Amino acid sequence: MKYRFLFILSVFSLSLNAQDTAKITPKVTKIVTNHPAQYQYTRVASDYVEDVALGIDYQEESFAEAFDWDKSSIYQNNGGFNVYFISGNRISNLTQFGSGSWGGGFSMNFYGDSKYHNVAINTVNKDSAKTRISLISPELYVMGRYEYKFGNIYPFFGVRAGVKWFSTSQNTETLMPLVDYENSTSTNLTSSGSMYVATEIGLKIRLGKTVSFVTSYGIARGTSVNLVDFDNTTFNSWQFDLNKKAASMNVNQLKFGFLFDLSEGHTNKKLIKEAYTDTTLYTENSNQPCPCCDKCKQTNSSDNYQTNPQYERERYNPSPSNRNGTPSPSYNGSRSGSGTPTRKPMPSISPGPSIPAKPKS
Repeated sequence: MKYRFLFILSVFSLSLNAQDTAKITPKVTKIVTNHPAQYQYTRVASDYVEDVALGIDYQEESFAEAFDWDKSSIYQNNGGFNVYFISGNRISNLTQFGSGSWGGGFSMNFYGDSKYHNVAINTVNKDSAKTRISLISPELYVMGRYEYKFGNIYPFFGVRAGVKWFSTSQNTETLMPLVDYENSTSTNLTSSGSMYVATEIGLKIRLGKTVSFVTSYGIARGTSVNLVDFDNTTFNSWQFDLNKKAASMNVNQLKFGFLFDLSEGHTNKKLIKEAYTDTTLYTENSNQPCPCCDKCKQTNSSDNYQTNPQYERERYNPSPSNRNGTPSPSYNGSRSGSGTPTRKPMPSISPGPSIPAKPKS
């Protein structure tokens, strides 16, 4: 009787387990991924600049009048640079008639230097130096330009208006490097400005979609200026006695350089791959925990601990503020006191007799 009861109880338990197993249903997950269409965009060059362009030129400049007092021809031979921005076509609705645009720029011309004079500067050792005067001519302007297209060639006509300065400065350099003082200094002696208007004609040759070669010749006319006569300027052993001459600001300018089209331009859109959808189904038994979950957690935690770069740096490369337990708020990764020490400005030139130049051997 006892064994029969145990047998019936076992059969009943097995039936209950079978019913519980039958109730476990797998969980189905559906993942839908949308892939957008892929396109290829190709830039199409327009006939004229649409948004903005950057120009960089080499510039030669000379006075139209050859001064009889300019024996060294310093106002006839010089060079410099010109940088300008120009807008897109302002008459885009009438492109059959060409392109009209406006812009602005900055230029700098280096006219030249006088000969050197040997001097002594006000240091303890009366260190030797050399000094001379130099002339530069900066310029700021606004501009307008009209051009017409003939294939890849664009003749153009332009006008400019702006302000131009002629600045003379004295530049002094030590003959030997100094430890406590700067080795060179520059002091402006005189400046003279002129408001002017200029016209120019030129040619633009298109080399590619965004790059063009540009050359132009212009004539600028403005108010009179005071120019320094380098040949008749004297030096009294410590400063220059400038000889100034009044002159009309009539300048000829020759430029050549490159123009870079920075416009976004038009683009052609070509379909490479159509849009499509991916559907993925996978099942999982939600009633049975993953047997490796605890192991995965331990592995992930161990991996994060081992691959944490900040932990590794602090563990193997402690900063100076943590080595002795003493904080160092001023520590910034470099040793204090490092770098080049600040030098004092160069002292002025000592008045006195001129120092003769060392004869060549």
